[in-house]
Amino acid sequence: MISRFSVGPSNGLQARNTVLFVTIARTFRSEIIIAKRGKASNGKKVMKVMDLAVTDGDKVTLFVNGEDEQAAICKLKKPVRQGIKINSYSSRMKKISLSPQI
Repeated sequence: MISRFSVGPSNGLQARNTVLFVTIARTFRSEIIIAKRGKASNGKKVMKVMDLAVTDGDKVTLFVNGEDEQAAICKLKKPVRQGIKINSYSSRMKKISLSPQI
């Protein structure tokens, strides 16, 4: 499933917003790829998403493939289009570890 949209007023997908996006993405079994201007990254990897340098107003494409792709598109698209509300997702940040895995 493919979805194209513009990023809303949320400081794009910089540090904290990227962690929130990835935290949501990791709750799904589907493969999630996010792309901007021909460059694609794994939507479940914080540093890969940050490499895209997505900012307000950028047009991005989500490629989602798997058993829960419909739900994944809905959950990921809404906060990015409308602006990520930090308070509504802050409890999910505790579930993700940013330390390197050895």
